[in-house]
This record gives sequence, C-alpha cells and structure tokens, in this order.
Amino acid sequence: MNLRLRAATSEDYLFLWALNRVADAVVCYQERFSTTGLFENAVYQGIPEAQAGVVANTDREKMPLNFGPRHDAVIG
Repeated sequence: MNLRLRAATSEDYLFLWALNRVADAVVCYQERFSTTGLFENAVYQGIPEAQAGVVANTDREKMPLNFGPRHDAVIG
C-alpha cells in the first residue's frame, strides 16, 4: 500500500469547513423539526380520497402491521 502524506491545502480546509456547516445545519433542522416542524405538516389535496379508494379495495385480514387509528393501509 502506497500512502503519501501531503500538506493540507486551502481546498482541504474549505471542504472540512463545509462538512462542519452541513453537520450544524442538520442539527438545527432536527432540533426545529422535533419541536415545531413536526406539527406544520398537512396532507396533500386529494390524498384522503385516494386513500379511501385503496382501503376499500384492500383485504384487511392480510395486512402485515397494525397502523393504528390514523393509518388504514399499506400504500407503496
């Protein structure tokens, strides 16, 4: 195995800086989503009707999981 060390360049430092910025952004996103963003979601228009059609044509006894009161079917 031929490994050579080289001096760090400004591009190396820029890359490391960018990685740190991305990591910071992900942490900020996760913190905000867990307290606020989680409750800002809405169902797309037409989805409840489409889901009702799928549920009507599904054999519920063959469902692999219990999705609880808000989910009636496995879609996708």
